[in-house]
Amino acid sequence: MKEFGKPVAEAVAPIVRVLDSPLDESLRAFVEGRRIPVTGPGFDPAAADRLRGATLRLTAGVRGTQEAVPRRRPPVSSERICSR
Repeated sequence: MKEFGKPVAEAVAPIVRVLDSPLDESLRAFVEGRRIPVTGPGFDPAAADRLRGATLRLTAGVRGTQEAVPRRRPPVSSERICSR
């Protein structure tokens, strides 16, 4: 990891490009402006569920925590979107 971050103007440019591009899939990931695959252990839905459960257990009783830890949403199919 870097010890210091980039200047804001330099760091924001690739983020704006991603936000301005049409959404062609439900999840995209980038590192330093490079698109990276969203497969493998770093993007495992079961691991995300375990992390959410552990976070909720560790923060039980902390005000506002339950609302702050989002549930994983099931993927949305194009059929569901088009049928609305």
